[in-house]
Amino acid sequence: MFSFGEIIQKSLESVGRIEEAKLVSKDLFERKKNTSKIVDKFSRKDPEKVLNNLRLYSERFWVDYLGRTTFQKLHSDSKSELIESMVSEELIKKNILTNASQIALSFCKVIERELNISLFDPFLLEYQKCSINPIPKKISKTQKRKIESRKLTIQTCKSCANKEHRLTFGQIIFLLRFWDDKIMNESSNLFHLIGGKIGDFSELTKSVNELLDYLELKNGKLTLVDIRNSSAHPTIDDSINWDENIEWIKKLLGEPPKEILKRIVNNLREY
Repeated sequence: MFSFGEIIQKSLESVGRIEEAKLVSKDLFERKKNTSKIVDKFSRKDPEKVLNNLRLYSERFWVDYLGRTTFQKLHSDSKSELIESMVSEELIKKNILTNASQIALSFCKVIERELNISLFDPFLLEYQKCSINPIPKKISKTQKRKIESRKLTIQTCKSCANKEHRLTFGQIIFLLRFWDDKIMNESSNLFHLIGGKIGDFSELTKSVNELLDYLELKNGKLTLVDIRNSSAHPTIDDSINWDENIEWIKKLLGEPPKEILKRIVNNLREY
């Protein structure tokens, strides 16, 4: 865990940057001292099992928090990211790690992946085959902009489907926003094709719309997409309170009535 820091310390010493090397050494000393708190909490008798015990603790948390059925339905990568996020959170609480933005990023990547598994992967052929209608000539500028935004969404879906490349968080939010709406259905036959594949399309559309209400909530000025983008580039805006946003997203993931992950893996995968 500390080997990279030790390399930096030695490198600074080798080029005569002694004061900076001392600061790195002091920081490493404090972090190593704080690891004893983790050892005491999770495996005092056998320190080598600390991380394994910490991961088991994390997994139990998510099983209890999300429900066993929901947790089991998650993709293995999503389970792993949730478990490791809790490990990181414990290490940050003990001042061993510092980069909390990566926990928020992990949460957002889990939502992004599970949405793709539910609403993109099963319909790759429909995205590939769907047609896009020409924009009518005699329409207002406002109406034209609305049609263009939907056409761009369809074109993005077709392009990703042809490359078998999943949608980004922002792209899939646009897809959900335009899911089976009137202008979208006048612009493309995509949802006619999806409806033909699954039969009763109304229940799926209802579930999508209910989920979207929660996916577009804001914590202050930030949506989930904003947090996703900022956490991937945390140096862009250092004013973000990551601890606050992590707790907010965690509540979105599992607390009623939102329960985003439960809605995604249960309500959107019955088709």
